[in-house]
Formats: sequence, structure tokens, C-alpha cells
Amino acid sequence: MARPNRGYTTDLFYHVLNRGNNKRKIFKDDMDYELFKYMMFETVKRYEISIYAYCLMPNHFHFLIKSRMDHHLSRSMHWLFTSHAKRYHRFHGTVGHIWQERFRAFLVQDDNHFLTVMRYIERNPLRAQLVKNVQDWPWTSLSEKLGSRFLVSDPPIVLPKEWLGFVNQPLTYCEKKAIETSLRRNAPYGDTAWTERMCSKHGLMHTIRPRGRPKKDF
Repeated sequence: MARPNRGYTTDLFYHVLNRGNNKRKIFKDDMDYELFKYMMFETVKRYEISIYAYCLMPNHFHFLIKSRMDHHLSRSMHWLFTSHAKRYHRFHGTVGHIWQERFRAFLVQDDNHFLTVMRYIERNPLRAQLVKNVQDWPWTSLSEKLGSRFLVSDPPIVLPKEWLGFVNQPLTYCEKKAIETSLRRNAPYGDTAWTERMCSKHGLMHTIRPRGRPKKDF
């Protein structure tokens, strides 16, 4: 059976996630994080993409990203994973798959939903109980907002003035559940009208249809 259409297109925002193969730990020390950040920088230079938020965790990462050229999202991620794996193996003297074969990605509406996804990404270390405050984890886009810019582009909407305090606040149950559903199903994240429009336009209706067998009428 053919794989469903992943719907990647230009000038739309995506939340992208990938994990280490078999969920194994990828980033073991600061050098591993720095190597991946360097490869992210090289990816941005080579492809017409912009990164608005990111978080590097011990065995996975999150991006909030936009591609300005057709197919560049898939191409840029493929280049990032293969190039990083080669350097990682050369540095550690290892072999084998580093990353899962296919990354996850879903569309994000450029309104408050965008801000919610950005918070979700930058809160990851706090949610995983790796730090007591989000600003204590150096491998996120938040560290660039609080210091010098390296990878991140200006977001399409204005951030709240007290962004640090905003990120330190937990997401609501509904916000967290909706994002995790989108991650699991690669479904667009936005209001109902926008989501249905994106699904219809980009062949993603399967991501929002109810799953399982339909109930029988008795």
C-alpha cells in the first residue's frame, strides 16, 4: 500500500519531530549538541528554510519551520539526518542508523496556535523534568531569544513581551492534547475551518477522520 501524502508545501509552517533509532540517546554530551546545531546551521544555509523554534533533547528534537521552496522540507531533513549521521559516526567511531527513517511533521496555523506550538517546543526540557526552569536548558531557541541569534528567524507574529514567563507556564490540558494528537496523526494544528481547508487542499483528510470501524446501527 502506498504511503499517504505528507502534504509538504511552501510558505506554510510545520512542527517537525524526529527521534533516535529505537528511541536511543543521540546527544550524550555538549559536543553532540554542538555538532547537531552546526549541521542545523549548514542546513539552513543550503536550503530555503527558516527555523522559528527548536529544542534538542537527549533522544529527539523539535523544530518549528517553514520551507520557501517546493520539496525543500523533505530534502533539507534528509540532508540533515544523513550528513549528521556521517559526522556522528566519524566522531564516535560507530556505525548503524542514528535517526528513525521518517520524521513526523504537521502544519501549524500562523496565529495563536503558532505561539502554542512554540511554547510546547521550548517547554520540552521542563516537561521532561530535566530542568527547573526552561531557561536552564541551553539547547533550545529560547536561549537565542535571551542571548545572541544563531539559527532562529523572526516569527510571523509578535511574541508576548514577557515571553520567558509565558513559556514557563504550563499548557492547558486541551492545548497539550491537541498538539500531541497532531503529532501522532500528522494532522494540521489550527482552528476548525483552517484545519479542514488545509486538509482538503493538501490531501490530508485521512489525518482528521475518526479511526477504527464505524459503529453499527441497530
